[in-house]
Amino acid sequence: MLFSRTKFFYANNPLNTVRVAVPYSELAADLRKKGDWYFTYLERGQGGDYDAFVDNIGQGGMWRRVDGVRYVPPDSEIPSATYVKWRKEGGKWVIDEISYPQA
Repeated sequence: MLFSRTKFFYANNPLNTVRVAVPYSELAADLRKKGDWYFTYLERGQGGDYDAFVDNIGQGGMWRRVDGVRYVPPDSEIPSATYVKWRKEGGKWVIDEISYPQA
């Protein structure tokens, strides 16, 4: 389980300074129906013309920890607009926030 089933995770778009609290039920339903969150995080939209967060995964190794709970892609500059923040919940680590710049 990467996301909390009881608390929000935050979707942050630093390009337009939007930070949205997303409940697990909304995220799960959207991923199943291949909605906006699906194409933001997991698959390049418009036949591959749009980028997606997944483009940062598996590119050049492990993500770097820049503070206690925030990780950035391996080749990114510090500070990075793309990052994942984690939090401990019930003895497990879950995603607290994904920051991904999108126009």
